[in-house]
Amino acid sequence: MTQAALRPVDVRWWLLAFAAGTAVVVGFWWMAHRTIYPILPDSTAYLEMARSVQHTGRFEVVPYALTESSATTQPTALWPPLFPVIIAAVSRLGIADVTAAPLINRVCFALLPALLVWALAGYASARRVCVAGMLALTAPGVLATQYFGLSEGLAALCLIVSVGCALRTDRRAMLVLSGVCGGAAYVTRNPALAICAAIPCWLVLESMREAPARVLAWGIGALLVIAPLWGYNLAVFGQVQPYAAPASTTGIVQNIHALTVSITGEILGARGVDRRITGSGLSSVITVVLLGAALWTWRASRSRAHDGRAVRLLLLVAAAMCALLVAAASRYQFQGLHEHRFVVPFLWTLFAVGAIIFPSAPSAVRRLAIGSVVLLAGARGYDSWQRAAQQAQTRDGALAGALAGALAVAHDGALQRYLVGQHEPQLFVASNAAWVLRAETGTATRQLLFCPEYADQITQLTTLVVSGRPVQVIITSGVTGDHCETAWILALQQRGFVRVFTSPQSVVYRKALSLPIRQS
Repeated sequence: MTQAALRPVDVRWWLLAFAAGTAVVVGFWWMAHRTIYPILPDSTAYLEMARSVQHTGRFEVVPYALTESSATTQPTALWPPLFPVIIAAVSRLGIADVTAAPLINRVCFALLPALLVWALAGYASARRVCVAGMLALTAPGVLATQYFGLSEGLAALCLIVSVGCALRTDRRAMLVLSGVCGGAAYVTRNPALAICAAIPCWLVLESMREAPARVLAWGIGALLVIAPLWGYNLAVFGQVQPYAAPASTTGIVQNIHALTVSITGEILGARGVDRRITGSGLSSVITVVLLGAALWTWRASRSRAHDGRAVRLLLLVAAAMCALLVAAASRYQFQGLHEHRFVVPFLWTLFAVGAIIFPSAPSAVRRLAIGSVVLLAGARGYDSWQRAAQQAQTRDGALAGALAGALAVAHDGALQRYLVGQHEPQLFVASNAAWVLRAETGTATRQLLFCPEYADQITQLTTLVVSGRPVQVIITSGVTGDHCETAWILALQQRGFVRVFTSPQSVVYRKALSLPIRQS
């Protein structure tokens, strides 16, 4: 390891990166907090895991679909547990978990540029790394994800710290810490398992002679975090990796294309631009150019061994993450890889590579890169200004949009008895805004899907009634559109469900073998 890699962090640029990252996150919150609800269905699952681990010591969630399980709650292997554990810890400080979940995510993303300046100290100038970190933070997918109660920010933070520690291989303790952070990334987001292959491979490429000891140190650190998860999985599910999902309906080529579109859109940044380009064949052309530039850089870095080791590690991490995502999407059925959330945790690696290789590029390429960054920053600034203008038009002192009614329902005291069912332990509650009710009230509410599937779901609810379970359906206005809500109500009435509660924001229908609750 050369002494350059041990160069102290430039404190001025570190502070500037921290201030800039915080300003972006706080600014987005200021624009959105009155109009955008920060809890998504996945956020609700994290909240339920945090609540259940405090009460039962197990990570459980309310089953999502109507027919997924007859149990009120069930253990889950879909979401790793570290993020819920941190939510539970923060909530012990007196912060509501619905506030803690998005707050943790925002803090992690606010730290991204500053952590990147620390991680690459000695490999690229702090100024360039700060710019790279801000470009990564202001990518449209990252900017959107950081607002919600999701685990991507924690995963990105763990990955950056793991890479930064790995680049300081002169100290064995840093390798162990790198392993701990790499394991923590996996215990936060399943695709981060890729780093458990990327960093050991990089250590072998760096020095075959020292690789066994270094890989062992890194592996010990990772196992300190991963082993407890494996033990929990064995105890609860009977296997080390219990993740399961329906078989995928998309092939490898389709998934590679979808991931390419997602990455290209994030790099380009502005919504109008990325929609036009990533929706066409240009995304493939851009990807080929980027891959060619990466290969050229790889060769050029061989003459700059010090910089090259950082470039190799970053590219290995990005490649391993992409490979694992494509493999998983080709085996399991889940949201398509065009969703920006999948690339958010490792997008920073690509901007970091650009910051490192910038001095090695020809002067014409450097001028082109500077011009591109200026245009990109301008496009993103204009995009943010438009977003702020749109948000300002809907500000009325309360959360606007489709979920305003759902939140009003969640905090309607008169509706609470229709959610809890103290005297009916078998009560089955379903709603078209179930994730909001679950997050805000903690009650076990199943999700009604959107309009085209309502007929089959009504049949499923009727079957539950025949089996002896009373069923209550809460239809909240504004969530799925008036036409869907009207269709739901008509279908419920046709199947013998009785209206038992009405408010400006909701209506409750009930059906049971016994007499219904008196209408209020």
